[in-house]
Amino acid sequence: MRILHLSTFDADTGAARGSLWLHHALRRRGVDSIMLAGRKKRTDNAVRPLPGMVAQLAARLRMRFDDLPLRRYRKTDESFWTIGWLPSRLAQMTADFAPDIVHLHWVGAGFLPVQALAQFAFPVVWTLRDMWPMTGGCHYTAGCEKYHDACGACPQLRSVDDNDLSRAIWRSKQRHWRNLDLHLVPISRWLGDCVRASPLMRKYPLEVIPNGLDTGLFTPVGKAAGRAAWQLPAARPIMVYGAVNATTDIRKGFAELRAALEILGRDTTVQRPMLVVFGDLQPGDIPDCGIEIRYVGYIRDNIRKQLCRQR
Repeated sequence: MRILHLSTFDADTGAARGSLWLHHALRRRGVDSIMLAGRKKRTDNAVRPLPGMVAQLAARLRMRFDDLPLRRYRKTDESFWTIGWLPSRLAQMTADFAPDIVHLHWVGAGFLPVQALAQFAFPVVWTLRDMWPMTGGCHYTAGCEKYHDACGACPQLRSVDDNDLSRAIWRSKQRHWRNLDLHLVPISRWLGDCVRASPLMRKYPLEVIPNGLDTGLFTPVGKAAGRAAWQLPAARPIMVYGAVNATTDIRKGFAELRAALEILGRDTTVQRPMLVVFGDLQPGDIPDCGIEIRYVGYIRDNIRKQLCRQR
């Protein structure tokens, strides 16, 4: 069986790493697995760029100009958006690889135009890593449930118009995504529930499969050895918080963490823990709660034994 994976990126994001882990695992099991990245950054020869310099340049231009329609709105910062309006030859490119299955991963930032999904000549599996397939453009609804009914008057666009951009995108998906040979794989039960609530996606077969991990690489180590490797106190309570853009992306819960630290700082009955933060640089507005915080920055490799700085 030949599987062709499509991903906007092959590095830096959790979605990219998750797709890469699966691709490598399939290859180790003898599956003819190929991965194409719209923006290839790794030197990994198992990941291919789009074929031809023209296709690679076009993909970069789509990523740069995909959000042009958003500029007429005063969009909030609650979520990243993909419009998916610029055409591409992505579906035609897949035919050159003659796959048995096309496996979509995170294909935002204009990499996969809305209309392209119906143009694939092969069965499609789509691993869902956020809410974009169900919405009128946002990758996370921030609690909004208008995607249940065609979007419109989008709070993230600060719009009061029912026929705004979000509804246009939702209707475009509805028009192009009929009768697809599509199987959905959300990576969490919560995301699976969102799919079941979506008029756009709930008609397609679904199976929740979390991200896989290489257990030969990501394996538990003794607590003492782990603390020593990161130069952390041997006996002190330690809290760990992290995500991509951990302190700047409002979806990642940093505001809630900050509020919890303020409460903890007022509690004189507990031993002061240390907080270790990864995934972002030190922000300027962390409260002084009498709690030592160490920022280890963005972790790009699987095994890292250096602390960036201490506070």
